[in-house]
Amino acid sequence: MPSINNQPVLPGVFTQVQAQLLPSVTGGIRVAAYIGTGRLTNLVVGESVTRGSGNNDALLHTATVLDGSTINDQNYAVYESGVDYNSFPVSGGIGWLSSAASITGTTSAPYSDQTGNTFSFKVGSNAITSLTFTSPATTLTEIVTQINTAYGDTIASANGAHLELSTGTLTVPVLFNTSITIENGTANTALGFTAGSLVSAPSRPALGVVYFANYEWAKVAADYTPKFFFLQNFSTITNDVGTVGGGDSQTANMNGAWTLPIAAQLAQQNGASIVCLMQMNPADGANASQVRAALTKLFIPNINIVVSLDAADNAMLIPDITNHVEEASSTINRLERTAFIGFSALSNPSDATMLGYATAASSNRVVVVNQTNTTYTMFVGTNTLPSTVDGTMMAAALAAIRTNPAFDVAQPLTREVVSGIATTNTLTQAEKTIFANQGVLVVDNISGSAKVVFGTTTEFADILDQLYQVVEISDYCAQTIRGLLDPIFIGQKLLANTPSQVETVTSAILSDIESSNIIESFTQPTATVNPLQPTQILVNVGVQPVLELDTIFITLGLNLA
Repeated sequence: MPSINNQPVLPGVFTQVQAQLLPSVTGGIRVAAYIGTGRLTNLVVGESVTRGSGNNDALLHTATVLDGSTINDQNYAVYESGVDYNSFPVSGGIGWLSSAASITGTTSAPYSDQTGNTFSFKVGSNAITSLTFTSPATTLTEIVTQINTAYGDTIASANGAHLELSTGTLTVPVLFNTSITIENGTANTALGFTAGSLVSAPSRPALGVVYFANYEWAKVAADYTPKFFFLQNFSTITNDVGTVGGGDSQTANMNGAWTLPIAAQLAQQNGASIVCLMQMNPADGANASQVRAALTKLFIPNINIVVSLDAADNAMLIPDITNHVEEASSTINRLERTAFIGFSALSNPSDATMLGYATAASSNRVVVVNQTNTTYTMFVGTNTLPSTVDGTMMAAALAAIRTNPAFDVAQPLTREVVSGIATTNTLTQAEKTIFANQGVLVVDNISGSAKVVFGTTTEFADILDQLYQVVEISDYCAQTIRGLLDPIFIGQKLLANTPSQVETVTSAILSDIESSNIIESFTQPTATVNPLQPTQILVNVGVQPVLELDTIFITLGLNLA
């Protein structure tokens, strides 16, 4: 059975990173995964529904909300919410309203003698009913009797002392798709009617006609899974997790605003092309428990950075997030990734507390974003005034920058310009220096823009651990080598010249990475068959990552002559 570090594994190519032997992504798109809140319902747009025989029509899912104010059918007829159908779901479906078309005269009986006067009205699409009153035509009963005789059914009745025409008093009441129109007549004024008056019953599609419904239905466990979105199709994001700036009672973070749409907005503004959105499931318990459950679900490929948007709980979640990225990036799991952690706008931790957050992580795969004496603001959605947001949103923006395909993994995080979110702080220069050198990433206003002061991780024992991009370079080399060696060699015969072929391919891969200015140089790879496991080849190679220029020291000489 194949094994790595005495652990059974499936056939494949595995890598490990050692100090001074630096070998996450496959050279292409990098993806940030955001864990946060969104709409608790699924949105259905334009579901085709065939009109049935009863008052209610079932939908494919049990609706909790009907969206929009109208429904259209296949014949382009328009039906109004609250007029033609219930504005809320009925038994989880569409409930069509029933109500007679009724109109009541404004004058009271007895009337002046209407003998010889005319009265005309039209019911629905029927022909106009016209009559000339004959004597006697004074009492309400006499008027009602002559109108019903002319119409051939009980359309007229007494409503107190007033004359009423209604489709609800017919032998077979008609309670939808009908109307009553008052036509010209010499008896109109006496009876209290005005020519041209129109009353309508609710409308509904005819039996078998298809109409189109927009509604929402409650998300189930299967909906709380990692989902990947192209940011250029932003409507797919808002359809799934809600509008930017929308919210509900799901979370206390961001004043109840859904965090995933806001993070996606920042990802788009900072050049990311794809994001993974992992919505927290309220069924998993308290917010912190929801994040822990989400981290477990994110144990999948094609994720390079993890950002928890649960600002209120992130301080206690530092060990969970750190363990997640370390375990995912292990030799066996081969899911290399990093994490950016931000904190609540309401927290304002002390310097010691902020430094403690960095110490709690102590990983070159984890970046903690400063919240001490700092305010982050942004325009949320279409708002014209800026809102104060949690430090998690700065973390989301930084993660988006690192997944911007315009930059390679060797792009320094130091002095990166952050778009879509502003920052102000009252940190002293000494505090910034301490933070930068002890594992807290500070974003400051530099030359009028929000920029990273120094791209540090929370592991600052040496510069290779401290510079964030170095771990991405390491992951990039490992994943690129793995991704090419596996399809070429795994499952093939292990011949005497196979090790030298592995060396040649590995050298070619690293040469290409070197020419892309991701690594400065590399040692000649050596490949040997493992004497303890004769089906395994051991490859050793060292790489020197491209580093950043972070300081320039000028010695200025002053001369008298």
